[in-house]
Amino acid sequence: MLPTLVELDLPFGIKLPIYSYGLMMLVGFLAAYLLASRLAKGTGIKNGDIFDAGFVAIIAGIVGAKISYFMHSPDYFRFYMSDPIKNLAYLSGGLDFFGGLIAAVPAVLIYLLLKGYRPLAFGDIAVAGIAVGHAFGRIGCFLNGCCYGFQSDSSGLAFPSGSAVYFDHLDAGMISSYAIKSLPVFPSQLLESGLLFLLTLLLVGVFKSRKFAGRNLALYLMCYGIIRFVVQFTRADEAIQVGPLTIWHVVALGVVLSGVALYFVAWKSGYAPSEFLRTPPEPAEVKDGPPQI
Repeated sequence: MLPTLVELDLPFGIKLPIYSYGLMMLVGFLAAYLLASRLAKGTGIKNGDIFDAGFVAIIAGIVGAKISYFMHSPDYFRFYMSDPIKNLAYLSGGLDFFGGLIAAVPAVLIYLLLKGYRPLAFGDIAVAGIAVGHAFGRIGCFLNGCCYGFQSDSSGLAFPSGSAVYFDHLDAGMISSYAIKSLPVFPSQLLESGLLFLLTLLLVGVFKSRKFAGRNLALYLMCYGIIRFVVQFTRADEAIQVGPLTIWHVVALGVVLSGVALYFVAWKSGYAPSEFLRTPPEPAEVKDGPPQI
C-alpha cells in the first residue's frame, strides 16, 4: 500500500529511502523485546540475554526465510542468480515465515543452552514477543503489498504502482503498463496481523497460570498453526499443491501437531515454570566475623 514511507535528503545529494517493511520489522523487534523483558521481570533472566536471543533469531530467521522463499519461488532465484551483485537490493524482499521459524529455533536453542537457560521456560516468555513481532511484520507486508490474498471486488483493496502485488499483476498480464494500481485483492496480511495480536493477548493473559514450563510455547505452536492454516485459504501464493491443500497447509498442520506433542512432553518433564536456569546460581559466600557497620 505504501512501500516507501519517505525519502530523506542527506548531504552530498544522497537520498535515503525509509521502507515500510523494514520499519515494521524494526518496530516488531522492539515490541517483542519490550514485551519479553516485561514478562521476564523478576525471573533472573537478563535483558541483555533476551536481546541477544532475539538478534540470533532475526539473523537465522532471515537466512532461513530467504532460502525457503528461493526453494518455492525458483523463478525469483534464477532472476537473482542471473546477476547477484546487481540484484543484491532484491534480497530485502521475499521472506517466508515458516522457513525463518525452522532456522531460528535451533539457532536460539543452541544459544540458550550455552547461556545455561532451560529452553522450555525461556520459550514461554519468548513466544508472546514472537507473536506481537510477527503481527507488526504482517502490517509491513500489507504496506509493502506482499503476502496478499485472492482477487476480490467485494472485499479487496487495490495497491498502488510500486507495490509487490502491482508488479505481480503486471507480470501476469492482468493489468496494463498504464495502470496506476493493482486489481483489488483480499488483505490477508491484516487478517493474520489481527489474529496474531489476539494470540499475543492470550499468551500474556494466561502467562501466570502456567503449571509447567513449556505450556505457553506449546500453546503458541498450536494456535499459530491453526491461524496460518485458516489464513492460507485466503492467500494468493503460488504454492505447491498437495491435493486440495497447499504445502503451507500441510506445514501448518505439522506445527499444530508439534505443539500438541510438545505440550505432553513438557507436562511429563515436570519442570516448574519458574525454573529458567539449568543450574541454580550458587549462594553468596558468607564471610566469617562480625557484621560491618
